[in-house]
Formats: sequence, C-alpha cells, structure tokens
Amino acid sequence: MADPLIVSQVVWEDAGCTLLARLLGHAAAAVTQVSLTGLKIWWYDLSSTTPETELNTSGTSLDKTAVIFDTLQTDDRWDVDDTGFNFAYAVTPATTILTAEHLYRAVVWFDPVTGADFPAVFDLRAQSVLRGL
Repeated sequence: MADPLIVSQVVWEDAGCTLLARLLGHAAAAVTQVSLTGLKIWWYDLSSTTPETELNTSGTSLDKTAVIFDTLQTDDRWDVDDTGFNFAYAVTPATTILTAEHLYRAVVWFDPVTGADFPAVFDLRAQSVLRGL
C-alpha cells in the first residue's frame, strides 16, 4: 500500500498555485497515467465551523493526462530534490482559496489499476495579500 503524501505550503488568498508531488504506487514505482484508472480532488476549509464538510461535495474528477507525468519532471517549480515530480495540478483560486488566514486541505484520491485507492494530502495556509493598504 502506498503511504499517504502530506504537503504543507503557504499560498496567497485569491491567487493560483500549483500542487506538486512525486507519487509512488503500491509497488514503490512512480505512478504513471496507465497505472491509474482515475483521480479526484476534494477540498475542505479546516478553519470553518464545519471542517469535515467538503467544499466540492462530490469531488472533482481530474484528467490524468493533464496532471500525471509518465516521467519525473525537474523544472523550476520543483525545489525539493533533483529527482523530480510526477503530479502537478494548477489550483483555480476563484473557487477554492478565498479567505486569508484559513487553512485549506486538498485531498487527491488516486484509483490505481491494481491495489487500493490512496490519497495525497495538501494543506494550504492562505495568506493575505494586504489589499487596500
């Protein structure tokens, strides 16, 4: 079974960001497009009065050909190591990260061709851009 991936980062309110990760499947090999049947993302506002309630109640399906790379990428967005990432998802801020000083959680569930589903968890702290000063 793949270990859940947990990433934390600070993002600007009402601005875009990209979720990046290197994902390994159940056999400890990098996930590829063909190794997945699909993936979905759920969003939570952990600072709300109902943090367990999804902001997108049925999840949002992601196009695996748009977010999964079959070879590890090492462009300037990735500063973790020299090995690279194979998952990149551009977050649309207008519907997701709206309120400064809130902690948002994105949970991406991966459905592999073989084995159990596994998550990647991203915690995003929204920072104010101090508009109006």
